[in-house]
Amino acid sequence: MQLRPATVRPEEQAFADLADRVPSSAGFYVDQAGRLTVWVHDTSEAAQARSVVSGVLASRFPTQRPAVQTVTRRADYTFWQLAAFRDKVFDNVFGVEGLITLDLNEQTNRVVIGIDRARFPFLRNEITRKLVELEVDTNAVVFRESHLALSTGRVGRARTPGANLQSSLDTLVGGVLFTSRDSADVAALGTCTIGAIVDYSGSRGFLTASHCSQTEFSVDGAVAHQASNADHRVAFESADPSGYTCVIYPFQRACRGSDASIFALDAGIYSSRGLIAKTTYASGQWPYGPGSSTWDTSDPYFIITGTANSFVSGALIEKVGSRTGWTWGYVIDTCVDIDQPGGHKITCAESSSIGSNHGDSGSPVFQPASGDVEVTLGGVLFALDSTLQASYFSPWGRIVSDLGSMSVSRGISLSTPSLGGYVSSNSPVITWSSVSGATRYHIYRDWYNYDTGTGSNGFQYLGTGSSAYLDLSAPAVNLYTGGTKPGIHDHGYVSYYIFAANITDFSANSSFVYFRLKP
Repeated sequence: MQLRPATVRPEEQAFADLADRVPSSAGFYVDQAGRLTVWVHDTSEAAQARSVVSGVLASRFPTQRPAVQTVTRRADYTFWQLAAFRDKVFDNVFGVEGLITLDLNEQTNRVVIGIDRARFPFLRNEITRKLVELEVDTNAVVFRESHLALSTGRVGRARTPGANLQSSLDTLVGGVLFTSRDSADVAALGTCTIGAIVDYSGSRGFLTASHCSQTEFSVDGAVAHQASNADHRVAFESADPSGYTCVIYPFQRACRGSDASIFALDAGIYSSRGLIAKTTYASGQWPYGPGSSTWDTSDPYFIITGTANSFVSGALIEKVGSRTGWTWGYVIDTCVDIDQPGGHKITCAESSSIGSNHGDSGSPVFQPASGDVEVTLGGVLFALDSTLQASYFSPWGRIVSDLGSMSVSRGISLSTPSLGGYVSSNSPVITWSSVSGATRYHIYRDWYNYDTGTGSNGFQYLGTGSSAYLDLSAPAVNLYTGGTKPGIHDHGYVSYYIFAANITDFSANSSFVYFRLKP
């Protein structure tokens, strides 16, 4: 009889959706070549899995770019089996001191248990014996040495104000340094990073990590000073839920879905919602060094245009932190349970290969939405594991579940551009009139050939233009049809939309325009 857990975690609902239609499936991930890889135990279901998974991906991860190819791999275990094994470990073993992380890993088709490296050999044997008692297939479990640390930094000396992420600022944005202090505003607690400016419960504030305050999972009166400046108080902690009591053998613990809190801004403090500091260059994933912390004066901000509750494993993501600057990497695990110092448990964090260090706690984690400026916010960073070379972040869906709704994106402020077009030597040309305040226009294209059943699998980003765009890479066309989509007897279509932007703002998407494919 197929094992099946009593409940499905929201972050794993996509795997459950796939398993409901393809019973032997075991989830999916995107590899670094952009291929969507689907696990199936019964290879006779491979074709069905490839057919179903694209719809599941589009439904559950709408910000994920289309895959260049879909492939299948044979799984040793189904999703339902691994989820049931993982849940047994969570309920009966995860409270053991020294067991740090627990994950249903969709890239390895295993349950992965992270153990403190100082206690690894002993605990591995003890946990294995417990798994046998619980009738968990030990071949489905992989053990890893781990050394988790919260990424709050020590307080350093004040820096001279300047154009970097550690500078004192007149207007707060995401990605910059702040120092937390106790409720008496006397003792410095550590340095962290402002994740994002938010509007929450009628007040302006900023999102960061819960452990940056005096007491994790508690509103404790902690205050924030921007940069390391003891004379520049900017905020106080206003939201940090206590979580719930989770009974994990053999102890009761405080559990929450995110290491996140909100600091409300003091009166008179200026801020810009929806902006993240953009530096001059990004550094790659572990083990590469830090990225730039120097502000890019010519293009100084990332603009948050939306949010994503979680990311698919293998997705390219980025972060800006006050210690290591702008770095990028890939999502490794999508639902990792973590035992933090002090007995607090974080459920369903995401791990990544993004480089980070102490002081980066609270950093915004995001995915490019178009080019390298407009971004989709996906969470805040809170911990690192130097042994596994991994950084952990709380996904947006868990943050909202803990804290409630908040406004974080920039908001539409530029007028919507209007598209026109014509055909030039069988190539489509789109045109538009200028929008006041806009300095660039982002262009997207979709195409489909009814005769061959081939196409682009959704809109793809082409880059930017100023007033017109000649698309020499598009399939040949012979007629511009405006807002009318060519029908099945017209062979196919090429479609476009654009939106306007400048260094801080953007517009709504334009209407679609269409060209008829040349037969």
